[in-house]
Amino acid sequence: MKYSFQILFMLLIAAPITSAQQAALTPPEPFPVDKVLGPTGARLALGLYGGIISNDHTGKFTLSEDGILCCQFDGSSGFGPTVALRAEYFLNRKETRGFTARLAWEDQSAEFESAVEQLLIFGQDNRPEQANFQNKLDASLSAISFSLLFMFKLIDLDLYVSAGPSLTYFASPSFDENEQILGPTGMTYLDGTTELSLPDIPVNNIESTYFAFIGGLDLRYPLSDKLSLGSEIFYRFPLTKITTNEDWKVSNLITTIGVSLSI
Repeated sequence: MKYSFQILFMLLIAAPITSAQQAALTPPEPFPVDKVLGPTGARLALGLYGGIISNDHTGKFTLSEDGILCCQFDGSSGFGPTVALRAEYFLNRKETRGFTARLAWEDQSAEFESAVEQLLIFGQDNRPEQANFQNKLDASLSAISFSLLFMFKLIDLDLYVSAGPSLTYFASPSFDENEQILGPTGMTYLDGTTELSLPDIPVNNIESTYFAFIGGLDLRYPLSDKLSLGSEIFYRFPLTKITTNEDWKVSNLITTIGVSLSI
């Protein structure tokens, strides 16, 4: 009987110890439903970008003085600065799709050079002579552009394809002409020089706005939960002309870097 009580006592002690060991080895039960941590709604971000715009002017246009054809220009290219404000709206926190409203100031200026023209003039002693002339035109084209872009995320590195319509407005364009006598040797203007500067000349049939299609790539690199570093490269293809009755158009390659802040 004594041994029976000892065995019963040992079993009573061993039972809770065994239960505790089994509880320690048993993994915890998983949550019945997976939960997404963090907000899942839409996101709005504001950004400031700056960089360089490359301007490719194509097509012919002419200048005239008092209704008389002066000279014809055919294409040019140049570079200028640009600054842009961006408002980005993403449909969800994964930021796979979104929209961007982009307002930018751009320097689309260019220098044009005409072909050499041979004209009949009245020279010394009022004798008719042939002279060679060349004209250069400095076009100051300060522009404001507005673009509405759709953004689609390509990969998890925050690389987006962006595309949409664009409207550009030229703010007070101005044109300075320089006329040069190339020959014959010794021929000059009345002031003894071979160059004549004509500042702020009128250029007829210039449109103040033109429409285009813009597309390219956007890259984002998060610096914090709200701040991100970004870069953009866009090509803008003109849909309308700068001149109403001629073929002058301008296309642009835009490259910028900047920062965006989520609000």
